[in-house]
Amino acid sequence: MTPTAVAAGPTDRVLHDPRLDERLRRDAIVCVPVADRAELAEIEAAYWALAPAGEEGIVLDYLREDRTVVRALSELLAPLWQRALPSLLVHHYPVYTSFVVKHPGEGSQLYLHRDLHVDDERHRRTFALWMPLVDTSPMLDNGPLAFVRGSEAVHYGGYGPNAVGVFSPYDEHLRGRLEPQTVPAGSALVYDAKLLHASAPNRTDRPRVAVGCLLARRDQPVTQVYATGRRHRRVHQVDADYFVDHAPADVAVRGIPARYPVIDEYDEELPTSPDEVLGPRLAAGAVRHVVVPGDLEDEAGSRDPLVVRRARRPSHRHDLPIVAGDLDPVPGRVAGSVAAEAEGAVGARALVRRRRRAAPVPPAVPDVVVSLGPLRTRDATLVVVDPGGRLRLTAPSRP
Repeated sequence: MTPTAVAAGPTDRVLHDPRLDERLRRDAIVCVPVADRAELAEIEAAYWALAPAGEEGIVLDYLREDRTVVRALSELLAPLWQRALPSLLVHHYPVYTSFVVKHPGEGSQLYLHRDLHVDDERHRRTFALWMPLVDTSPMLDNGPLAFVRGSEAVHYGGYGPNAVGVFSPYDEHLRGRLEPQTVPAGSALVYDAKLLHASAPNRTDRPRVAVGCLLARRDQPVTQVYATGRRHRRVHQVDADYFVDHAPADVAVRGIPARYPVIDEYDEELPTSPDEVLGPRLAAGAVRHVVVPGDLEDEAGSRDPLVVRRARRPSHRHDLPIVAGDLDPVPGRVAGSVAAEAEGAVGARALVRRRRRAAPVPPAVPDVVVSLGPLRTRDATLVVVDPGGRLRLTAPSRP
């Protein structure tokens, strides 16, 4: 759908209908009618004509490897959006549409997540749209979408293809607050893109077909946030082709393509405590759990959360101007006897060996977490892992 001039009206209004708009403002989610069943039947038939045969579980178009299929499927809703959405949305238009199909079976559940934003959330709320092509509800048990009410207040920081969701340690707590929605075929949920949602498996014998849609503003650039470090974020201006041509996993590893310019950069300090992350409405009773990446599940040791000693955290409020290439190749062992295996852009520098200084702290590192004094530290190594790099450390077994 091609953006056109912004319609007259308050700049913060999302929906033309004032009652629905007020409900969206208050609840961060509202259900609106969009399409009739005859239109939906044609769209679903076109989907099955294009989708590869034999798929199972949950299939999300934007994750497909074959981006030509992604493009063809993303265009199926264009005629409906052209007809129905201008009378529904004041300033927004669908910049990218993806089918979300749940095939029958327990493997069709969808994890807890929030949607990508396509506008700068530091300045404005961003929104998404979800429309089932079949009736969905908890009673039907076909994997209805479920939301955590109030989760639009969770403090994510900049969120993009490689930015970590800070709510992950509270996933179990938040999943217990999910509320499944009843949505008839052809009605759509318009919701704050920060609202956490998930869905149970489709336990029926028929596929559950739905579409998800990112909503951009006609008067603002379409943007994506990319993390270049723990704190540093770059805001890129992108276009509709970006979402069709580039899978999120590829962007997370390779970065946003150079043809999409950086229009802003900033540093942020992400929150850590339940109250800071979740806000007062959701923090009550929350217990923080250690999150272990799936590929390290079998090798992970203790999962007790590290104690946060605020007085000993680094005091700088921006990412340090140091990269792996500023240091030396990673040796077989670091910090004395810790075995190290590195892949990609990883650098190391031994700072202390046997309680003696081996090298000065690089000028780009103005402070350290622990003292390097001879009575405190026997061996210390500075290690920098650039985006895309990987470091495996194996501590020596105790006698």
